[in-house]
Amino acid sequence: MARLLICYGAGSLELVIDRTNWKLGRKPINVLFVGVLIGEGIYIPLLWEALPKHGSSSQVERQRVMERLAALWPDPQTQFTLIGDREFVGKCWIKWLRENRFDLVIRLRREDYFADLALTMPGADRMKRIKRAVRKKGFFSSPITINGCALFFIALPDKKSEDETIFLLSSRADIMWTGQTYRRRWSIEVCFKHMKSNGFNLEATHLTEPARLHVLIAAVSMAYAVAIREGIIARKEKPIKRKRSAGKSWPAVSLFRYGLRSLRSKAPSMAKIIHKIRCFLRKIRPILRSDPLLTKKCVR
Repeated sequence: MARLLICYGAGSLELVIDRTNWKLGRKPINVLFVGVLIGEGIYIPLLWEALPKHGSSSQVERQRVMERLAALWPDPQTQFTLIGDREFVGKCWIKWLRENRFDLVIRLRREDYFADLALTMPGADRMKRIKRAVRKKGFFSSPITINGCALFFIALPDKKSEDETIFLLSSRADIMWTGQTYRRRWSIEVCFKHMKSNGFNLEATHLTEPARLHVLIAAVSMAYAVAIREGIIARKEKPIKRKRSAGKSWPAVSLFRYGLRSLRSKAPSMAKIIHKIRCFLRKIRPILRSDPLLTKKCVR
């Protein structure tokens, strides 16, 4: 599935990395995900790794997942942009991303990399000066060098954060691109909600052993992608109703839920098709077993 989706977006891809967790009794289940944004900002998981601990991922663990992804790249010239939240910082990690040609937009915690920023922004009260620029101009931007990598420290207004300012580390000086790219990170939170509680109830499973958990997540991820695809098809046949309030409008139901509803309505006919396929396989099994060469061709 990862190979297929990467080919789908050949040329340039936006990837999102994040972590989700839940508990089974006292047992913490902690999974690191990396996935791709397709279409209208829909997040589809590509690779994941169950972490043998509670809490944030390490730089080594993130790099291991990204190296697995790198092995799937069909075209070495594909341009990737990685979007991450405040957990995904670290000088070695950032250097690895830039050495492997990743564009990046990563949210920073308050005063992350201020010591590095001091080289291009000397003087005291840097935080006050940054906030003043955000109030007056609507943004703050300054070049910054982290572990030998030339990047940009960008601050933007954000009413949802505690100090009404969001700090971003970007590989590009383009402030509008940086802000719009980071906003698309929210799609992974939507995906986690659908996978865990609003569709597939991943949290209700009792699997904790990493190998089995990986297979389960693979099945859920594939089902999620199928539901999204079905939602796109069903929406063309019958548009999703929209809710309106205070001059704004939004879909009454998510694309995923719309597709899942459509799949459930088709379940009886799908069950019949699966039954016919099984009957067909039972009939040809003796033939396949009698001819190894034929078996190999059929598998292909």
